[in-house]
Amino acid sequence: MKKFRFKLGFFGLIVRNFTIFTLSSFFLIIGLLVFLTVAIYFNVNSLSDVSGGDYKEDLVQGKYEEIQAALTADGDRHLYVLDGESFIFKSDKKPLEMDLDHLHLIPDTALVHYIGVDRFGQEGQGYTTIIYTTGFDDEYGRTLITDDNRVIYSNMFQEETFTSEEILMIMGDYDDTYSISKTVFESKEGRQLIAVFLDDKEYFDTINVRWEKIIIVGLIVFGIVYLLFILLFIRSIDRKVKKPLNLLTVAIKNLRDKKANPIHYKGPREFERIMTQFDLVSQDLRVAEQREQAMREERQRLLSDISHDLKTPITIIQGFTKAIVDDKVDALKKKQYIQAIHDKSKYMGDLVDQLSLYNKMNHPDFKLNLEDHNLIAFCRNYLINIYDSIESQGFELVVDLPDEDLVARFDPLQLNRVFNNIIYNSVKYNEAKTKIHFTVTSDQEAIYLEIYDDGIGISDDLKARLFEPFTVEDPSRSTESSGLGLAIVKKLLVAHDIDIQIMTRPLGLGYQLTLKRPDQL
Repeated sequence: MKKFRFKLGFFGLIVRNFTIFTLSSFFLIIGLLVFLTVAIYFNVNSLSDVSGGDYKEDLVQGKYEEIQAALTADGDRHLYVLDGESFIFKSDKKPLEMDLDHLHLIPDTALVHYIGVDRFGQEGQGYTTIIYTTGFDDEYGRTLITDDNRVIYSNMFQEETFTSEEILMIMGDYDDTYSISKTVFESKEGRQLIAVFLDDKEYFDTINVRWEKIIIVGLIVFGIVYLLFILLFIRSIDRKVKKPLNLLTVAIKNLRDKKANPIHYKGPREFERIMTQFDLVSQDLRVAEQREQAMREERQRLLSDISHDLKTPITIIQGFTKAIVDDKVDALKKKQYIQAIHDKSKYMGDLVDQLSLYNKMNHPDFKLNLEDHNLIAFCRNYLINIYDSIESQGFELVVDLPDEDLVARFDPLQLNRVFNNIIYNSVKYNEAKTKIHFTVTSDQEAIYLEIYDDGIGISDDLKARLFEPFTVEDPSRSTESSGLGLAIVKKLLVAHDIDIQIMTRPLGLGYQLTLKRPDQL
């Protein structure tokens, strides 16, 4: 069972490829957004982790020295542990110089992952907004401070004013060099303690730069992949369009080089139709070229044959007229020569007429006067008109026509010419007492007209080329025949859409003409 395959048109091809491109781009953008989200998440959490989150368990266990060693190994970082009133542990590398009453101003890394600072208004008359967020967009607290350090709004602190140092601490800055953060934890003894971290700002800048590089690399990879998708999309369309165009180019070249190679192409419907139409046009051109070549060869052969057929009577006429002019023949011979000149000139005239008719039928303007006629009445009248002529030459005309009327579409003048050429060919090439049969039969689809004789017949070789111009049985052309009669018959019948076949008979030669009934045309 042959599977049905739906063929896309060129528009469908564009839609399909564009849909694939769009979906691929969509999932690529989704992937990029996921990557950026994860990158930002890990960046924020990494800042939280390096500010105390990673050391929460060690803080609970009281491993302050080990934590300080690890911080020192990371960079210029310091740990201080307080119970709210005094130091339990502090870095010996850098003292923590601050009022312990300000511990509540230090951002708690367990609650605050990001500190956003925005300034609005003119210098001296504006205000600064400090926003604490947890995660990405979850706001934890907000403080609004004027340029003269007055608190307009805060849901985190009770103070009405801040000093410049306190504002820096709220924003997570200890000074220009260090950032400050805290982590509140409960020791294994159950005491509520505070771990304060001082971190060199360059350390955090290094982390930020690292993640910025990762994000930049991600964006570059996205751009490259997206560009690759675009190139693949363009390449796909280009390949789908170029393939049929290349095939068409090769086909045109083959057509120009007279090579008959059909185009084998499966693709969009529009291109398939173009290829199919091109193949049909190519076939028509090849057929037309073959027909033109055949006509050229036929014209060349006609010229050669007509030259041959005219040469003999012209030579005879020249010889006889020369003898008459030179008075070299007696009165009886002279009369015979004049009769021969007349016969040869008549033959030449008939030959020219036949050739003229044959060429006329090859002209595009040649038209038949086709109408529906009673074929039986036409045949009966035709046979009555030629009966005496046939009988007087010693031939017997045997007629078998049905009583019923049979209607066919034909040109009476030209069909009369067909009958004449066939019947008088039998008279010309057969001996007297030959019977010439003319019968008509029919069925529901066609009318069959047979004309045959019981004469000498022709060779099988001659039958194969019987309807070609200048075809005669005797190569020496001793009989005065143009050899165009049956060629004219064939052309006239083809123009009528009447089929003619040579009948297979034990004696003589016969033809069967098949005429379609008008309702079958």
